[in-house]
Amino acid sequence: MPAIVGDGILWFVHRPKEHTKMADPANAAASINWVAIDIARYWNVFLVETAAVKRHRFKMANSAADFDRLVGFLRALPGRVRVALEPTGDYHRPIAHRLLTEGFEVVGIGSVAQARCCRSVYFTGRVSR
Repeated sequence: MPAIVGDGILWFVHRPKEHTKMADPANAAASINWVAIDIARYWNVFLVETAAVKRHRFKMANSAADFDRLVGFLRALPGRVRVALEPTGDYHRPIAHRLLTEGFEVVGIGSVAQARCCRSVYFTGRVSR
């Protein structure tokens, strides 16, 4: 069952069977290009994994000219583009706004959620006595 979070409560929602098609090629995750951005004050570091599983790493300044180059690069990729970034101070706002206005999917990943996820995945301590 799919889950929805609302008002701090986890709700499980039943959907009709015709809406949950796992093998639907229109919803295939393989056609998504993933972009991870490490935000900083003067420079942003990008990791792009294309649908063809090629990785591109590069560094750009926080400037409109570099944002134009990034948008041009992302537009040239085939398929959808999903961008994930960690909100850092107010430095993420210009690039997030630019990518959203250009029509890209932008997801903010909070540092607390990221730390908890890493801690749960790599937990090596004892669980029971």
